[in-house]
Amino acid sequence: FENYDVNNNGTISLGELGVAMYDIAGMLKLPDPTSDFIESTLKMYDSDNSKALDKNEFKNFVKFVLQIMMEISMKNKTSWLKVNS
Repeated sequence: FENYDVNNNGTISLGELGVAMYDIAGMLKLPDPTSDFIESTLKMYDSDNSKALDKNEFKNFVKFVLQIMMEISMKNKTSWLKVNS
């Protein structure tokens, strides 16, 4: 969380979420997310409609990403830990 909360205000803004999603896409060798996709992801996990993700909301986003990574790993029968190798 702290790695992406660049301004240290305790939330992940749309821009900060975009950086996180670009990093994840790069790690998984996926296409870069579009602005619309980043915005819809923020809306999906922003349960209090604050237009930013607090730690708990970001944790829910990360859980989802980890689930996707595990599904990809199972589908490809490879460890997601080796994606960056």
